[in-house]
Order: sequence, then structure tokens, then C-alpha cells
Amino acid sequence: METSTREDVLGKISKFASERSVQHNDEESRILKLVHDHEWQRCIRMHHTRKGHRQCLIPWKKIPYLIPIGIVCLIMMVLTFGVCVVAYEMLIDVFATASSWDEVLQAFDVSNKSSVFNQYDCLVPTPDSIGLLFRPPVDCSFCRNVTNIPTISDLSATEFNQSYAFSGQPIVVANATAGWKALHVFSFPFFQRLYNEVLGRSFQRQTMRNCNFFPYQTSFHTLDQVFAQDAAAMTVGPNNTHKQWYVGWSNCRSRAVKRALRSLYRRPAFLPDAMHSCHTDWVFIGSPGHGAELHHDGILDPSWQAQIHGQKQWHLQPPPECAYECKSFDVTVNTGDIIVLDTHRWFHSTTVLGDAMSITVGSEYSLQKEDNWDDW
Repeated sequence: METSTREDVLGKISKFASERSVQHNDEESRILKLVHDHEWQRCIRMHHTRKGHRQCLIPWKKIPYLIPIGIVCLIMMVLTFGVCVVAYEMLIDVFATASSWDEVLQAFDVSNKSSVFNQYDCLVPTPDSIGLLFRPPVDCSFCRNVTNIPTISDLSATEFNQSYAFSGQPIVVANATAGWKALHVFSFPFFQRLYNEVLGRSFQRQTMRNCNFFPYQTSFHTLDQVFAQDAAAMTVGPNNTHKQWYVGWSNCRSRAVKRALRSLYRRPAFLPDAMHSCHTDWVFIGSPGHGAELHHDGILDPSWQAQIHGQKQWHLQPPPECAYECKSFDVTVNTGDIIVLDTHRWFHSTTVLGDAMSITVGSEYSLQKEDNWDDW
């Protein structure tokens, strides 16, 4: 009896110990799981070691240090992509225009002024939206007292210098292009022949990239694409297949282009001798119903723009910081008129009116720069 009772007691003790051991193991597993889950929540990426353990590679607390690294990596990716795109354009441009391997080698010769490396100011151009984002605010005094845009006839150099030159007041000078040959010469076929035939392929390869081309809301990407179009399809008429187009470009930093263009028009007579002309002239051409979207120019000097052909409406708008102090204006510039304004401070858009193609030419003026109108 005693033996049976003793064995029963030992069995109960053994069973109790076993149950407690199982409970202890379950409790230990539960605690370890809680710890593991907690560590998992604090970790972005876990790593499995060879022994089956888990190790945290990127804890959440290190995120603030990783953000700048990620931004730098993103910038490097964008820059690398931009360099690749420019390099691709260089190769396409060279092999499309070169007629022999000697021309290809000359195009990549760094010492050659006409090489492709001298045709780009920067590898990754800054988008206009970035420039607008970091545009410094302007003093609204330039537009605060502007109530209208007057049209003035027979404007003298003295009156222009005293009242309008750097005042911020836009004006239209009527019939200011009298005697200009450009009134009878400028046309789309004229520019097409000038750039494609007279200046030739060497000009296209050397300077076409430096024409500061503005496609606006068209499908064109370069100036040579515009002049590759059929003239009849681009001019106003029943054969026009490009009913809505408007582009602009500069004189391409070429003395040959500047000589050809400036021989057909003169320095505006109302500009005093003390005001110097800029090296860059601008040409804008487009069909009725189209024009430039609202923008402001990066140039810091005021400018003039002569309406050689057609009719164009300008919408002038003060910069956003001056919207509550200054007014917006609409003005129509007719053939033979010249509009003068500060396109850096005045936001502006244009629309070609009537049934004729619009052709304008213009430049900036300044007191600080050396005059180069006759600098060939």
C-alpha cells in the first residue's frame, strides 16, 4: 500500500514538473515572439544568417540619415541620364551630317571650334519651371503706375530716353520700320533658303544648336526640323497642313546670320546712341491663331520687337507678387509697328491675329554693353 502510494506521489510530481516545463517553454516562446515582432516593426529589412538567426540590416532609426543619400543618388541618376541623352544627340547629329570619316573625326576634335563639344553651353539644360520656381521677386514700382499701353507716332530719341527707356512702361511705336527691306523680303521661304541653301550644311552642324530655338506648343524640337518642312505646307493658304504653329529663334551666334538679317532692317531710330544693341537678334514666326504661351524671359534688359508681317496681340501680365498692385493689358501690334517692353519683368503671351502669317524681329538694348550693331 505504501509502495503504491509512493509511486503515485512520484508520478504526480513527475507529471506536474512536466506540465510546468511545457508552460515555461510556451511562455518563453511567447516572450521571444513578442521581442522578435517588436524588433521586426523597428526594422526595414531583416537578414537571415547561416545559423538561421535574423539580423536587422536597416533599422527605422537610421532613416533620417538615409534620406540625403537617396536624394544624392536620385540627382546622380538624373544627371547621368541627361549626359547619356546629350551624348546620343551628339552622335546622331554627327553621323547625320557628316559625309566622310574625316568629318566625323573633325566633329569630335576638341581643338576644332566647330566640334560638337563647342555647340553645347551645358550638358543638362535647366527647365523653365525650375527657373520660374527660383525667380527672385521684383519691385512692383515698375508697373504700379501703368494704366495703359500708348501707341506713339514720331517718337524721338530724347523723349524715349527720358520717359520710356527703362521705366517699365510698355509702348507701341507706330510706323517705326519705314524703309526696312525686311518688310518685303522676310517670309518662310526666305528663311528656309537662307538656312538650308545659302549657309549650307556646315552651318547647320556648327551653329544650329546655338539658335536658342523656342518650339512653344508645336511638335518641332530643332530649327532644322522647321526648315525641313515643305514651304507650301507651312504658309497660310489652302495647302497649309500645319494650321497651328509658332516658333522663335536667335541669330545663332553667327556673324554670317547677323550680317544677312541686319542688312534688311535697321536699328530703331528712337533708340539713343548711348543705348547699345545686343549681339542676339530674335525672330518669331507663326500662323494665325497660334502664339507663345504665358511666360517671362530670362534676359535682364528691355527689348524691342518689330512686326514685319501680319498682326499680333500681346497679353501683358504683372508677376504674381504684383498681381494686387498692377493691371494686366492687351495690345495689338500691326505691321510696321514696334513694341517696347521689359519682357523679364512683364509676363506675356502672344496670339497671331488675322489671316496672314506673323513675322517679327527684335533685340535688347542696354547702357552697360558695347554696341555691336555694325560689328561684323
